Formats: sequence, structure tokens, C-alpha cells
Amino acid sequence: MAKWVYVSNIKGATGGTGPAGADAITMSITSSNGTIFKNTGVSTTLTAHVYRAGTELSASQIAELGTIKWYKDGSTTPLSTTGATLNINASDVINKASYIAQLEG
Repeated sequence: MAKWVYVSNIKGATGGTGPAGADAITMSITSSNGTIFKNTGVSTTLTAHVYRAGTELSASQIAELGTIKWYKDGSTTPLSTTGATLNINASDVINKASYIAQLEG
């Protein structure tokens, strides 16, 4: 049976009025080894990239805003791993899995 991983790129809702993009915070997730895996071939590192006004933030700038928390399969309980990266291997996926990251302050 194939194992599948779905990586979701979540972007925040629009904010209040002000200069376009001046304070906009967005996040994208990249995978070191693709986003779809078959069988026991699951091995990747997901990395959350946080941007303010189009400029990627450093780890210390992200920490000033909050903590990146990872969620699996629509759960409302975050995984124990926090921070910009999440390592996933075959034992983390049974049939299929989806992961999202949220910056929570």
C-alpha cells in the first residue's frame, strides 16, 4: 500500500487597512525531498519560511512573533516538535498524512 504525504502551504487572512504589504506576514512550507512519497520512501525535512512584507525573517525575528507549531492530519493538538523544521520518515506516515505549520504568538 502506498504512503502519501500532503504538504499544505497556509497563508494568513488579510489584515486591517494600511500600506499594502507593510506588515503582511505569510508563511510557506518547502520540502527537502518532494511532497509525494510512495511506500517506505518517506524521508524529508519540511521547513517553514516566514515572511514580513515579502522579506524572509530570521529565527530570532520569528521568535519575537511567536512559535511555529506543526499539526498533522487536521488535528487541533500540535506535534511535540516546534520550530521552523520538521523531519518526517516512513514511521510517521500510515497510508497518508498531511502537515501544516502555524505561527502562534
